Amino acid sequence: MSGSLGWQRRDLGLRGTDLLLSRKARLANTAAMETLDRLLDRLKARQRDLIMEAAQYDTMPADSTLKRVAELENAIAAVEAVADEERCRRDR
Repeated sequence: MSGSLGWQRRDLGLRGTDLLLSRKARLANTAAMETLDRLLDRLKARQRDLIMEAAQYDTMPADSTLKRVAELENAIAAVEAVADEERCRRDR
């Protein structure tokens, strides 16, 4: 009988360890998501600034400005994709 109880204690100890690891993983994931969100905000703000600056003139924006806006759009899409992957991992 005591052998059975000892097994249960060990089993509960493993579950507690698993829960602790799961909590640490969630905290790390939350920190990663916050970092990605801040990066996304910076990229979008820079892109918006470039667009608003270009809109002040009645001429076509310079090719370099258009290229930077497009590159920022690609970077935004990439960060959003990584954030989606992280959310999927977290929800598993």
